[in-house]
Amino acid sequence: MADTRGQAFTLEGVIGAMILLTAVLFALNSAVLLPSTGETGNQAQIEQEAKDVMEVAGQEDLSEIVRCYDPDNEEWFGDEDTEPETGLPGDTDLHTLINGTFADRDRSVNIEVVPADGTEGRIVYQGASTRDGVTVSRTVTLYEDDPLMEGSGCGSPQNGEEVTNDNYPVDEAEEGDPEHIYNVVEVRLTIR
Repeated sequence: MADTRGQAFTLEGVIGAMILLTAVLFALNSAVLLPSTGETGNQAQIEQEAKDVMEVAGQEDLSEIVRCYDPDNEEWFGDEDTEPETGLPGDTDLHTLINGTFADRDRSVNIEVVPADGTEGRIVYQGASTRDGVTVSRTVTLYEDDPLMEGSGCGSPQNGEEVTNDNYPVDEAEEGDPEHIYNVVEVRLTIR
């Protein structure tokens, strides 16, 4: 009688090795891990949270932030405890929303104002955006009878001082716009 058990064991070993190799290859292909794997989901979440902050702040609060300008020093008012371009005006809903949403996660915030002519003005600047930074924007209408806001908290108008070219970095809109609209600006919120 011929001994065929050696061939069976060899065949069994080859088939077992193929199954094991297939399982390992399948596992490696199904979960590609890169250094930035977790960033995409986190970035999408931060973008949605930033959009929500801008939506909740709304036209009125964003307009107040844009009008929180010191014409004497030609800069936007910052928080009392910070340099002008690094802190948000304290007595606003936007300040509360941003601090409650992003401050506990050590996220930096930049807020810019971009009028229709494309010139940019920084309200808050806490550093250059990084690769995983997120920028969202919202359009805000400024009216001619909107007063500039006063003080670091920007809670009250500056003695009835209306928005004009003489004391404000955002130029008046072109002719042909309705008389009561001063300008339409884009407010950009960058979270990094």
